[in-house]
Amino acid sequence: MGQYYTPVLTQDDKTILFSNRTALQTEEEKKAYEQNSYSNYHGLKILEHSWWENTLVKGVIGRLYNKVGRLAWVGDYTETEYVTSNDGTKAPLTSMELYARNLYKRNADGSFFKNERGYREEIENSKLPKGIRRINLVRYKQKFTLDDKLVINLTRKEILDCNTYFKRSKMSDGWCINPLPLLTSTGGDNGGGDYHSNYVDAEQVGRWAYDEITIIDNTPKNLANFLNKGFILLNVTFSEEITNTKTLSKLTV
Repeated sequence: MGQYYTPVLTQDDKTILFSNRTALQTEEEKKAYEQNSYSNYHGLKILEHSWWENTLVKGVIGRLYNKVGRLAWVGDYTETEYVTSNDGTKAPLTSMELYARNLYKRNADGSFFKNERGYREEIENSKLPKGIRRINLVRYKQKFTLDDKLVINLTRKEILDCNTYFKRSKMSDGWCINPLPLLTSTGGDNGGGDYHSNYVDAEQVGRWAYDEITIIDNTPKNLANFLNKGFILLNVTFSEEITNTKTLSKLTV
C-alpha cells in the first residue's frame, strides 16, 4: 500500500499541518473529493507531489523564504514517537497524530469506524491541540520556486545550491524532484510511491527532518557568507533515473 504524507511546519512556536485541497482545481475534482472520504490524502504519496513546480510544495516551502522554520514531511508509516531534529528538538505531536490528527470516528469498543467503502471517516470540525492549526488551502506566491535559491540548514550547517541540484537531478522528460520533501521526510521507503533505496542518494532521505532551515537568494555574497561560517555544500541528487551510488552523496566545500 502507499504511504501518505502530511507536511508540517513549525515557526514562531506555532505548528501548521497542510492538506492538499489546494490541488483541487475543477468542479469534477471537487465533486470527487466530496464523494470519497479518503480524498484528504489522495495524491500525497511523496513521489506524486514532490516536484519542482508543485503548488502544494511551493505553498509550504515558500513560507521559509527569508524566514526560519522547522519542516517535516511526515509519513503515516513513521514508527518513531516524535519527529525529532538531530539537535534533540521534538515536534509537538506524534507522527500518527500529525497524519491522522486523532480525529477519526471510533466505535464503542474503540475500533475505528469505517464507512461502506471501508475507509475511516473523520470527525468534522474537531479542535486541534493548542498551538496547532491546519491549512486546507495553501496560499503561495505564483512566481516562487527554488530557482536561484540556497536552502540553508542551520542545524547541520549545510547548504543546498538549488541551481546545481536541478542540473544534477533533472530527468530526461524535464521533470525534477523537489528536494525539500525528501530531505525532511519521515517513514521513507516503507510504502508504494516512496523514494526507494534503489534510487540515487536514497540514504539522504529524511536527514533534514525537523531541522531548522531557511531559503535565501543565491548570490555570491550570501554563499560566501555561509561558507566563511563553516557551512558545507550538500551535493545531493534525487532522480528516479539514476541507480543508487554513494559517490553522489559526499559533502564537499
